[in-house]
Amino acid sequence: MSITKPPKSTLSKVDIQALVKLNDPSISFAKPANVRSEVWTNYSQIYYKNEGLDYIICSLCRVVLKWISENGTRVMSHHNCTKQKSTSTTPVR
Repeated sequence: MSITKPPKSTLSKVDIQALVKLNDPSISFAKPANVRSEVWTNYSQIYYKNEGLDYIICSLCRVVLKWISENGTRVMSHHNCTKQKSTSTTPVR
């Protein structure tokens, strides 16, 4: 007899973003245990009812990003966070 693992949550990225925006208590965040990159400083993995999802959140702008561990930090390094963009220093005339 084999034991099958239940499927991961079927929540979409839009569903997860909505739960994050509502500060839903079923959503939590944590850094993966084997983090080796400094890029993770501003990101956490998303958990739904204590189940790790294939999504991360930017702690600066609270945007949900699709992520799988096999891709490493690629999605994080390509994220253009609005909080990281500097404001224009063009003088006003």
